[in-house]
Formats: sequence, C-alpha cells, structure tokens
Amino acid sequence: MLGEFDLRDRVHEINLKAAQLAKEVAQQFSTKDRPRFVAGSMGPTTKLPSLGHIGFEAMVASYEEQAAALIEGGVDVLLIETAQDLLQAKIATIGVLEAMRKSGKRLPVTVQVTLQESGTMLLGTEIGAALTALEPFDVDAIGLNCATGPKEMNDAVRYLALNSTKEVSVLPNAGLPQNVGGHAVYKLASQDLAEYHKHFVQDYGVRIVGGCCGTTPEHLKAVVDAVSGVEPAKRDVKRAGAASSAYTTVPLDLEPKPLIVAEEMNTTTRVEQFRKLVQGKKYDDILALAKKLVNEGSHMLDLCCAIVGEDEKEYITSILEKIATRVPAPILVDSTEADVVEEALKRIPGRAIINSINLEDGEKRTSKVLPMAKRYGAAVIALTIDEDGMALTADKKVAIGPPHLRSGYEKVWPRWHRSDFRRVNTADFDRTGRVPHCRNGNPEGCRTNQERTAFG
Repeated sequence: MLGEFDLRDRVHEINLKAAQLAKEVAQQFSTKDRPRFVAGSMGPTTKLPSLGHIGFEAMVASYEEQAAALIEGGVDVLLIETAQDLLQAKIATIGVLEAMRKSGKRLPVTVQVTLQESGTMLLGTEIGAALTALEPFDVDAIGLNCATGPKEMNDAVRYLALNSTKEVSVLPNAGLPQNVGGHAVYKLASQDLAEYHKHFVQDYGVRIVGGCCGTTPEHLKAVVDAVSGVEPAKRDVKRAGAASSAYTTVPLDLEPKPLIVAEEMNTTTRVEQFRKLVQGKKYDDILALAKKLVNEGSHMLDLCCAIVGEDEKEYITSILEKIATRVPAPILVDSTEADVVEEALKRIPGRAIINSINLEDGEKRTSKVLPMAKRYGAAVIALTIDEDGMALTADKKVAIGPPHLRSGYEKVWPRWHRSDFRRVNTADFDRTGRVPHCRNGNPEGCRTNQERTAFG
C-alpha cells in the first residue's frame, strides 16, 4: 500500500519507528499488575491474490518485510487483521512466520478475518473454510474484526469457539456503519458493545476482545469494565482433520461415509478425455468438468497434470488459476514432483491435500514434501509403502503404517503436530485388505491392497 504513495522504499523505516513509538507510550502506562503490550498490526493491503492482483512471492515478501521491522521495533504481538481474501491471510501468515524464523524470535501471532453482513468473507469464504485453512499454521489466535458489529458476528464467534483449537479473538465495529451525509457513522453504544463482549467471554470462552471501526476510548473502557473478573467459559476442542476450498470445509471423517474423491481430472488414467483437455489448454472445459463432478456428488477433486515430456507445472498452475476460486470442492494436488506440488499450493486459497508420500525411496520424497506441507498448511496422504514395496496384507499395512511412518517423518518434520496423525477410515478397515476409498462412491472402484493414512 505504501507504494501507492511513493513510500515503498520506506516500509522498514516507517514500521520500525511506529513500533518503537508505540512501545515507548505503552511503557509509560505499564505497571507490574497491569502490563501494557503492543500489537504490530498488518492489514490486508489493496490486492487480492486469489483474483490474481499480486503474485504469491511478492506478497510474502511484503508481509515479511513489514513483520521484520515490527519485530525489530519491539512489538509484543504480531496481528494480521481485516483479511478479506483467504489466500491473502495464508500468505500473510507465511510471511510473518518467515520473518520470525529469520529474526530468531517467536512472538504470539493472531490472524483475524473479516466477514461481511452475509456471513462470509469478501470472496464468499465461510468461517469454517477459513478456520480449516488457517488452523494448521503455527499461530496462537484466530478471530474476527471489522465490517460488522458484534451482533452480526455472533454465529461466527460461536463457531470458532466450538471448533478452533486456538484462542479466539473478537474486535467488532461499533455496529454496522450507516451512511449519514456521505460519512460512515457507527451508532452502537459503548455499553451494548461491552455486553456483547461479556457474552462472548462468559458463554463462548473468547479470551481476546476489543474494538475496530467506530469504537472510542469510551467503548473500550466499557468493555474492560464488563469483562474484568469474568471467567471465560472452558473450551476443550479436539482438532479434526479437514480440507477446504476457497468457500467451504470438508471433514476427512465425513458422515455419512464415504468421502468421495473424483479422479477424472487425472492425466495418468487410461481415460483420455482429461489429458486431451489439458494438452489443448481447454481451461473453460476443465472448469466445466470440475463443476460437473461436484454437482454429481464429489466432495473433493484429485488434480494430476503429469504428461511425459510436457510442462506439468505450467498445466497445473494454469488450471488452478481457473478453478481454485470457482469450484467449492477442496483440491488434492496429485504429483510426484515436489516443485509442481509447491507451485500448486501457492495458488489454492483453502487447505489442500498432497497426494501423496511414501517411504519407497526412504526419506528422499518426504524430506521435500513434509516441510512444504508444514509451510503451506496442507494435509498429506501417506501410503503404506516402504523400501520393500507396497504392503499387500492387512497385518503388513498395520505393521508399517503409523509406527513406521511416524519414525520416518519425525526425522524430516520434527515440529509437526502429533495430533494431526490419524488413519483415515481405520474403523472401517477389515482384515482382508479392503480399504473403503471409493472412486465416486462406486464400491467396485474401492482400492484394495492399499491403506492410506493422512496428516489431517
């Protein structure tokens, strides 16, 4: 944004000085009993990466530069707020985490999205999809701010409280803005805002509250008075594996089963239709195919664009730029090439699934893919294949599944969340070797002799 005012080369200077000044003032009011902290705020910029306004790397660099200056200036918290595009929220988070890694400092990180009066983000993202995409990242709180007042936020706040393993933050406007004489006017009284916040804390377990547009010192004093001494409701949320598109979330342990993954968008199958569409760069036809598969009941779409001797990376990125914001189903990125997987993940607003990894070549592939999954917040399908080949019996699958994969993956991804490790459909797995991973719900298409595990 500073570039629009010919201040692009002063990003570090401006943010550094702002942080230093804020710390100086905060310390004047800080006491032993009531310390004062400074949050370094980073907004949404004026670009929507999901719509192609800016590239992934350029936006990551922008947030990393700003975060680095705020860290150097001494802020206590890094706050990503007013996110209107889910991909932008993910990019900002990646930039902030990278800045902390390079600085050697770990600060609390809060990510806040903005929901319109419709209950979705600007591009139509539901709160469940936003949570699914953001929760895998190493952040401390996920919440809401701006756009509406606390009344309109209530349902989304309750959803976060019931489903997020992170702390929940809520910073509403002072009600919905009203146009009075060409000016935005916020009419929610300070006591009303305070009562809503008391409700969020006392009944939902929210622990971070505040105000955004239209709130005044009077509003915030009323909030402080209302929540002081109030015990937040206890929250005990167990993380559930899920993937999401730009719009909706899909749990891995879907009810009713089965979870249907469409594989018609795969160039390596014997059916030539999709391969011909890819080679002909018929991206409108590919979009139509994707929508058709979802309308027919597919919950997720497996996307593979590998064709011997051709540019797989160009194919998959071009297709994702066409479908990622136009199809409501999450994407499985199906490729054996790590660089192709990474370029795909940069273009998916929601939480993708990487299909797949195994230990056939030891840790050669996992050492590249698992850190990548960590960076981009993706889930991973892990096949029970080791150096001896595919497990062909139930006992062998069980033997080399969780214990063997866990020991191998911890070497290359020591900070992964252990609660993420789960066997998909384990309860349905029988001793004959049949695994209910069905293609488009057809029992005849269920894969035998192959059990899949997932980092969800």
